[in-house]
Amino acid sequence: MGWFEGFADAGDFGAERSRDRRPRPGRRRPAGGRRAARRRPWPSRPPGARPEEGPPTPADHPRYVWARGTRLLAEAGRCPRCGAPQRRCAFARAAGLLRWLWERAGPGEHHLVCSVLLPDTTLSASLGLRPAASGGGRAFGEEEAAVFCAVLAAGLVSGASGGLVLRTAEEPPRQSVRGWRLTAGRLVPLSEAQVFAAYCTDPTSGEPLPPEPDVDYRASPRPPTGDCPGPAEPAPPG
Repeated sequence: MGWFEGFADAGDFGAERSRDRRPRPGRRRPAGGRRAARRRPWPSRPPGARPEEGPPTPADHPRYVWARGTRLLAEAGRCPRCGAPQRRCAFARAAGLLRWLWERAGPGEHHLVCSVLLPDTTLSASLGLRPAASGGGRAFGEEEAAVFCAVLAAGLVSGASGGLVLRTAEEPPRQSVRGWRLTAGRLVPLSEAQVFAAYCTDPTSGEPLPPEPDVDYRASPRPPTGDCPGPAEPAPPG
């Protein structure tokens, strides 16, 4: 599970500084001075993603979702609790929640969907999970997990409304569904009745819908609040 720490620190580009601040002979300072030289943009693609060419990326494409989510995190400033950049703090909290979901999901094949309703668009990401006790191989794809955490972190920082759904394929053909509401920067668990209502109500008309066959709607456990990672440790000299 070491990838969480790597992605939590992704984009914390100001941590490493050169000990010798004098310009080298033959080199010119960039416009804006040292501060502008150290400022680097957030990666435009999730870690490990291949470069893409072609027409503009659609709004539901993982590349667009990653770019929009991480841009929101980069513009969020610093965490009021620990002082670390929000791009690091919120991403670490989201990664911790994903770890918690993976550990608590239980047996079966799992599918997570997280959606955040921003004023001008909806960010959504999905992620397939293997059981924590299955052993062998990765529990999920790292690129997909990075996009998922970016969406969840954007919801935690912005305070926007949203939701998270965990669907589990158990003994065929049985499935179960659990859900959480994303509000005011935290995940709120839904009861069995609330999960049933969310899935069995037409979102447009409000009319009841028949429940899905072989699907159990279950109460969701309360997630941890998530601790701030704190400011990054300074790089050791040498």
